[in-house]
This record gives sequence, structure tokens and C-alpha cells, in this order.
Amino acid sequence: MKKTEEKIKLYSAWYCPFAQRAWLSLLVNKRDFKYIEIDPYNKTEEWMRISKGFGTAPVVIEDETTLVDSLDILKYFDNPKTGTNYSPEIEETLSFINKDLIPSFYRFLKATNDEDLKKTRAEFTIFLNKFSNEINEKGQYYLGQNFSIVDLAFIPFAYRIDLLLRHYKEYIVAKEVKNFARYQQWYEAIIKAEFFKETKTGMDNYDEELINFYKVYSEGGGQEDVTKS
Repeated sequence: MKKTEEKIKLYSAWYCPFAQRAWLSLLVNKRDFKYIEIDPYNKTEEWMRISKGFGTAPVVIEDETTLVDSLDILKYFDNPKTGTNYSPEIEETLSFINKDLIPSFYRFLKATNDEDLKKTRAEFTIFLNKFSNEINEKGQYYLGQNFSIVDLAFIPFAYRIDLLLRHYKEYIVAKEVKNFARYQQWYEAIIKAEFFKETKTGMDNYDEELINFYKVYSEGGGQEDVTKS
């Protein structure tokens, strides 16, 4: 029997944690999809059309629906027909991850002088401890026994925090997080799962490639500098 073509297309970039969010969501929700690796920095006319003018990964297309925000993608695949109404606590946590924790991680990674390093390190540590303190003690996931959108929203960044901040800023999560045992249980439960391993793109040197890619960030640069390196 001829295999039907996947209805869903995922435009992704292997190094991007936001794109990894989307990929994880499709895997966890067991959706058939076509993975398309792209270079979002190459702003071709075709790519800008596909990405609705944003030129960023991820982009997910299903039928007439195009999604260009990773958190919207997570919510969409939780329940694509009606959407999902989350509790105020979950919405607050998702907002905290997106608006506080993730930007703080990037500020710390990009800090170069001593004053900025001290300030961004302290801020980031406060935010990371806040996340850790709110992990439910009655299970291995953020909400306890049940895997949720919160786990998907943060795990790609938690992986980079452990890898990149350790390498570039000598920041050891085990020494900074007060409830490290709880955080570590949550972290390892997800990164050891097969669906997470699949999103490491099959690279034998995935960690090394990530470290090399984010070198420009550690020196104070950003997306606009990646194509110059």
C-alpha cells in the first residue's frame, strides 16, 4: 500500500530550542509529519513566504493553518480542534518561562564583562530556582505524574542551560539550584526519553555542534552574527 503523504510540515533548524519544542510536541502527540531542515537566516523570498514574513523557525503547516510561534504550536497540538483551556497556574508558568526564564538565560550566555556576568548570573539563578521550587514532588514531571505542555516548553532550554552555561560560563546547575534533586529527576526523566533523543537529529556530535554554534552568543553576539562566523 502506498503511504499517504504527511499532512503536517515542520520547518525546523537543528540547533534551535524553539524549533525543538515544536518537534517534541509532534512526537509526543504522535502526529505524522514531514520534517524539513531549513536555514532561517537565509531570508529567501520562498522562506519569507512560508514563514509569513517572520523568517524564523519553527514553522508548522497543516492544511490551511500556518503556525510560526512555538508556544502556539504546543497549544495547538494539545487539542487541534478546539484548543486547550489551561489553568491560570499553567498559563502563568508558561508566561514565566517565555518572558523571564528564557530571556534571562540568553542574557547570561551573552554577558561578557564582569559586571554584566555577575548581574545576569544572579538574575538567572533566581529564575531557575523559582522553576525548580514549583516542580511537583509527587512525580517525575513538572505537574507530577502527568507529562504536560510545561515540560515541553522548557526542556529544550534546560538542555542548553546545562550544556552551554557549563561550557562557556562555568555555571554548574547542581551547585546553583537549591532543590537540585527534584530538578534533576525532572530533567533526566525527559532527556532520557526516546522522543527527546530523536530530536537530537541523530548527530553523534550533537553537543559539540551546539557548543560551536552558540560560541558567537557566548561572546556577546546573536542571531545576526551567526551567518558571519
